[in-house]
Amino acid sequence: MQCTHQATKLSTGRIAVAVFIAATVWKVWLPTPSLPAAQAQIPDSGLQRQQILDEVRKTNQLLADVREFAKGHTFKVRIEGTDNKSAPQ
Repeated sequence: MQCTHQATKLSTGRIAVAVFIAATVWKVWLPTPSLPAAQAQIPDSGLQRQQILDEVRKTNQLLADVREFAKGHTFKVRIEGTDNKSAPQ
């Protein structure tokens, strides 16, 4: 009697595994129309590229302004080190 119950349990387990494998194969091999296509991730790549170029131009202009300012002025710089060896006496 116990042997029959154990065989039934084993058979049910095998059926469950077989159903799971069949469902997995079905899902992998058959195309699903419900999956969205990977499109329109960047709404307007040309506009984004133009915005990046505008920001680069602004940054370059700011750096040129800083450079011109630095050329016309004298700076007094004091260097402080983190240890006694690098700090001026």
